[in-house]
Amino acid sequence: MGDLPLWPDPSVSASAISTRRKCGRAYFYRVFWSWGGWERTASPSRRRAYALKTGTTGPQMAGSLVHEAMARFVRDARHARTSNAEAATVEAVGKLRAWARAAESTTAANASKKRPLSLEVYYGGDIDLDHAEETITECIANGAKSEHLLAIREATTDPVINVDVMESFQLDDWLTVWAAPDLAYEGISGRLIVVDWKTGRSRETDQEQVKLYALWAVEKGHADADRVLLSLSYLRSGVVTEGKITEGEVDEKRAALLTFAAEINDRRDAETGAPRMDAEAWPMVAKGSRICAYCEFRELCKR
Repeated sequence: MGDLPLWPDPSVSASAISTRRKCGRAYFYRVFWSWGGWERTASPSRRRAYALKTGTTGPQMAGSLVHEAMARFVRDARHARTSNAEAATVEAVGKLRAWARAAESTTAANASKKRPLSLEVYYGGDIDLDHAEETITECIANGAKSEHLLAIREATTDPVINVDVMESFQLDDWLTVWAAPDLAYEGISGRLIVVDWKTGRSRETDQEQVKLYALWAVEKGHADADRVLLSLSYLRSGVVTEGKITEGEVDEKRAALLTFAAEINDRRDAETGAPRMDAEAWPMVAKGSRICAYCEFRELCKR
């Protein structure tokens, strides 16, 4: 794989943590075995793992397109423009349908980030376009009316710090943490408001994800913990939940990430960084679990 390291450096992200909690084997495939799979010289197995990792489903594609629209709405707000929700919906639905058409001829061999697999089609199912289009329509309609957009539009100076841009920071000089808050901006109250747009139902892991963004804000020097306001915006229902975070909670999140990464490092060779290859190191979720039914890597697990 050229000059690319054979294995990734120690790092964590919200998606990686979520995968590890669900299934150790899926974490192995997502973080380690898919690494370098975009290279032409990668082994067929690793290239397949990368294609499955970057694959998507109808609900996930709908979510991505809604986030794309919301980022555009933020750009409009920064220039004091009112967003056109109807036009954004038409564009997003058009992209969804184009992806669905292409999915019929997309394989693990020709898939890419710009042309991701449909995991439904790959595993012999159908894309529920009606549900995906409903998600897009409702989320964009509600999102265009977000109070966050109004606050940005009415600000006298540009208050935006980040709009879904992946950034990293270091913990204890060895662990890289990746975070991409959907929106972070300075509110008129003097607080740094960190927004996470959600296109699905509320989940227990949502709070942990925004706490990671709070740690990002502190570690990047944007604000002290007591000045951060976390906002979960459930676009389909229009429900918004907000909450403050304490310095102690940020410290707990920092410690939890370091503990998580240390446990993963215990399953890696200290010199080469290579992960252990035995099944015990990366145990699969119990057979018959609903997690398996929706896992992108179930082909590799032979389940």
